[in-house]
Amino acid sequence: MGQGRDPAQHRVDHEPLEKSGYLCAFMLPFIVHLGIMAATAFLVMHVQVATRFLSASPPLYWFASYVMVSPGMSQRWGYMIWAYSAAYILLGSLLFSNFYPFT
Repeated sequence: MGQGRDPAQHRVDHEPLEKSGYLCAFMLPFIVHLGIMAATAFLVMHVQVATRFLSASPPLYWFASYVMVSPGMSQRWGYMIWAYSAAYILLGSLLFSNFYPFT
């Protein structure tokens, strides 16, 4: 990342955000892209389209994974992310296969 490490081989060593690479220059294009996507979704999209549109952004998943493995964060937040993901998959599969909207 910012210290010459390969992002594909970045291991979780429970460092603060500044040292782990989440606040380095490598992340700037992703954050700007997410901001533009969020502004576009907020201003011109229906909520069902916006949720699908914003779910394609990597920083959301990177932050969720950081929260889930970080010992400094509350375990409650990690459980809430896990429960939301499981409910989204299960309910989404059930509702989508029965032609109901689920987003």
